[in-house]
Amino acid sequence: AISSLKSNPDAVMYVYALPISCILFGAFFVFTNRPAALPKPAADYFDRLNGKLATSFEELQERYKRYRRRKAGLEA
Repeated sequence: AISSLKSNPDAVMYVYALPISCILFGAFFVFTNRPAALPKPAADYFDRLNGKLATSFEELQERYKRYRRRKAGLEA
């Protein structure tokens, strides 16, 4: 938004609108005493995705450990 000010001075509202809207959004949850959470379907999707990524990462770590052992001559 700031870089667009050079070509379009009317873009100044975007420079101020983003931080103000974020402050208002956060204040809404603080003053209404509501938790800021994702909708249940989105939370479930991200939980499944996180589980798949964690499993993939663990498998990748194990493969790397086996590779390093083979390179060190500790494993055939």
